[in-house]
Amino acid sequence: MLFTSLALVLAYALSEGICYLAQPLLGRLANLDLSPTSRIYERQRAAILEKMRSDRTHIVFDAETGWRYRANFRSTQQNSNSLGLRGTREYAPEPSPHVLRIAAFGDSFVYGNEVKDDETWAAQIESSTGIEVLNAGVGGYGTDQAYLLYRRFGPAYNARIVLIGFTTVQLPRNVIVYRRFYAPADLMFVKPRFHLSSSGDLELLASPVRSSDDYWKYYRDPSAIRELGKHDFWYVPLVYDNPLYDYSPMVRVASQLVTRAHRKLSTRTNVVEHGQLNPNSEPFEITVKLLRRFANEVKKNKSLPVILLLPDASRLGADGRENPFLYQPLIAELRSAQLEYLDLATAFDRPVTRSSHFMEGGHYSPYANGRVAKAIAAYLTERELLPSTAALSPRSVVRSSQGGR
Repeated sequence: MLFTSLALVLAYALSEGICYLAQPLLGRLANLDLSPTSRIYERQRAAILEKMRSDRTHIVFDAETGWRYRANFRSTQQNSNSLGLRGTREYAPEPSPHVLRIAAFGDSFVYGNEVKDDETWAAQIESSTGIEVLNAGVGGYGTDQAYLLYRRFGPAYNARIVLIGFTTVQLPRNVIVYRRFYAPADLMFVKPRFHLSSSGDLELLASPVRSSDDYWKYYRDPSAIRELGKHDFWYVPLVYDNPLYDYSPMVRVASQLVTRAHRKLSTRTNVVEHGQLNPNSEPFEITVKLLRRFANEVKKNKSLPVILLLPDASRLGADGRENPFLYQPLIAELRSAQLEYLDLATAFDRPVTRSSHFMEGGHYSPYANGRVAKAIAAYLTERELLPSTAALSPRSVVRSSQGGR
């Protein structure tokens, strides 16, 4: 019995030691954050303190959407007008007669992260065609937040066309409440989300943080963040509710691997399956319903909704693994719902090279923004929404049913 007990203790100690030493390697190879809970909370407190002490940052708290861009922000690369839209140009609620107005909503690929104001695809369309393009993109947004932002001010600015930007990362974002449950080093923000009611309809869960001062609660008691996990798709109880997670490397490694395996094997939690967006997953189902609701509300406001499928580097093949089939399940849903869309994968050169098409952080380069601008202008011209004399150099796009391309 003594020998057995000693052997078990030694085996346990050896396992802990191996897991402790393997943590950095596993973190890099499997993209896992194996930090103890105490370290997660320490980073959380530091992020809250930094955010609350900064009164001139570009991103500010918003009770309805979680965050937004500060109005009248000025810097050398990015600026915002009095509405928080990209650029310094101001727009009257009603466009001038005979002027086509477009409004674009979405995330950083709409906003144009990593490039200057005049290098974004929205600005290039506006400057080259004479039409108005209101850039309401916000970095880090999901489809849900873009929709809520549209509801706030979009109808009042009478855009004839509303562009709804979609990128793959919006699927996981649309089921988030606390950003750091999904990515521990992400923005220190809480957001609203829609979930499926018992009848299968979308139901809005407002952000549980109603003022910026509410964040001090999570500074004073970092573990209180667990209450946000109730409705967060990415909350991992094995991390936050397990008292051993903070002390045992073996428990941390096992918990993360078990969680990763469960998400990969479960039809409802695996976002990408067999190289395509998984139509059976909860993030996909909610995203499709959000896009339908967004587009239908735009139509009710007598505007034309167009969903922009904005590909990232993994889909375009800048990393050597081009995947033209990734969006096919989503495209099938859009066709079934008779929603107009524009697949911008065809706007890019082949082969796609990271150096010419993408910035260091993965967003479109000025050149790639130009390609997107040309494809959108060509689409508007083909739909007879933009005079052919005003269009940028047309580029052929793949036509789909119901006017989508």
